[in-house]
Amino acid sequence: MRIARVGRLPIAVALVLCAAPAARAQFPQASTPVAGYADAPPAGTTKPGDMTALYDKGLTSDRPIKYGGLCCKKHKGCFQKETLFEWSVGCDPRKKDDEKDGADGDNEEPDDDERLKSDRPDFTEASSTIGRGRVQFEGGYTYIGDRNGGVRTRTHSYPEGLLRVGMFADWFELRLGQNVFAQSVTENGVRTTTTSASDLYVGAKLALTKQKGVLPEMAVILQGTVPSGGRAVTADRVLYGFNYLFSWDLNDTFSLAGSVSANKNVDDARREYVLYAQSLSIGYTLGKNLTGYTEWFALYPAFATNTGGGAQHYLDGGLQYFLTKNFALDVRIGVGLSRSADDLFAGAGFVVRY
Repeated sequence: MRIARVGRLPIAVALVLCAAPAARAQFPQASTPVAGYADAPPAGTTKPGDMTALYDKGLTSDRPIKYGGLCCKKHKGCFQKETLFEWSVGCDPRKKDDEKDGADGDNEEPDDDERLKSDRPDFTEASSTIGRGRVQFEGGYTYIGDRNGGVRTRTHSYPEGLLRVGMFADWFELRLGQNVFAQSVTENGVRTTTTSASDLYVGAKLALTKQKGVLPEMAVILQGTVPSGGRAVTADRVLYGFNYLFSWDLNDTFSLAGSVSANKNVDDARREYVLYAQSLSIGYTLGKNLTGYTEWFALYPAFATNTGGGAQHYLDGGLQYFLTKNFALDVRIGVGLSRSADDLFAGAGFVVRY
């Protein structure tokens, strides 16, 4: 009988297949990384394949633990970026105090119990965002009175609604605003009254840096209005601009804040111009739940006609009382310092955070 010859390659393949189970038994296979993570979890912890639980409840270390750059909601052990940028120079005295107490400032846990910070009642808006997952609503009423020659103007502004929603990250905030103006003008004994809703305000606040020593906390608001208001006050076009904000906590009692903004506007002749604004505000703590401020701000209409004059300068002050960390009431009053400014304004409002 003739025996068929077998090639060397099939024999080698058969030997490899036979030896594979023995090799696996001698050298156990390494554990497979959890889906969604760059690396496997630390030894001794078990993680599900989905994203329902990123962190082991039994971990007691205060150091942040992160898997593959993924993160969950703010809580102990979570790693998030609160601002877009960080100061690369300067000294943070608060971090030094933490290090003396044995805490690591870089791993500081976000404080969810921190009291709210509002954009009202002053003209200078807060240089911080409300944080991802937070919703804050601000509203109020303001009376504005002015007498220019023989013309007397009274304006009621309400509800001054501003909805702030923290989205995507701690440094991003979506903003929507709506207001109504009821104005009466008395000239030569004849009184004319108009009531109109303003154009819808849309904006986004971006937290840029936190304060580091003498270097300020900063934020910028990219904003605009869309033509949705009443005929008496609508601009009939999209207007846009920006607001740059900065502040310092000087000590436990005093703070300093300011803003610089430039926004497109329309004059009485329906021509576009740029409205520049500046402000400087000193804040102070008067009690455990009571704060106050004194502020100067000015509006500069550039290349505008029929706007009633030049720059408008104001001096105002107010109080804010916190009933809880998530709810506050405020009052304010101010006067015009220049001829073209309104003579007087006063108002009250509230802020609620969810």
